[in-house]
Amino acid sequence: MNLLVIGLSHHTAPLSVLEALSERPDRAEAIAASVLGSATATEAVVLSTCNRLEVYASVPAFHPAVAAIGEALALAAGIEEPQRTRPVAELPPGPPAD
Repeated sequence: MNLLVIGLSHHTAPLSVLEALSERPDRAEAIAASVLGSATATEAVVLSTCNRLEVYASVPAFHPAVAAIGEALALAAGIEEPQRTRPVAELPPGPPAD
């Protein structure tokens, strides 16, 4: 098994995406459940703070797990289907952080 870490922060994602991912306490649990439900990870945990979110997963194969985690993050953030083809860091920026 390999450890895969995918993260978003106020440096790499629009503030609106981070807010959508951290606004509800159960969001991190739902992301982890989605990753585990995709059968691309044997273990997963999500660390979420006000300015970053990280997914740690034990994975047998890199590329399917990256795709599954990206999909789980996009769904949790409410990103619409056409925007999912681009990395989250390339989405239009939200309002500037104070």
